[in-house]
Amino acid sequence: MAEAMREGEEFRDDRRRNRPLPPEVVRELTRLDPWRSSLAMLQTLAATVVAVGVAGTLWTPWVVFPAIVVIGGLQHALFVLVHDS
Repeated sequence: MAEAMREGEEFRDDRRRNRPLPPEVVRELTRLDPWRSSLAMLQTLAATVVAVGVAGTLWTPWVVFPAIVVIGGLQHALFVLVHDS
């Protein structure tokens, strides 16, 4: 078993912050690709249309309530995509 932590040690400084990523790695990780962003938006919109269509066609609580949850998640995904652009 690991040795017991002393009181307050769980809040000590994290030494990983002293080693930042190289600028070229940060640049590559934060690069935006308009085509990939557009594709992600189209996929999310298509999934939303499918969820609305299935819920509207089958119109039972067993389909409509899960569709509401799915549509809410997809709206959140669209918000994230728009925020990143």
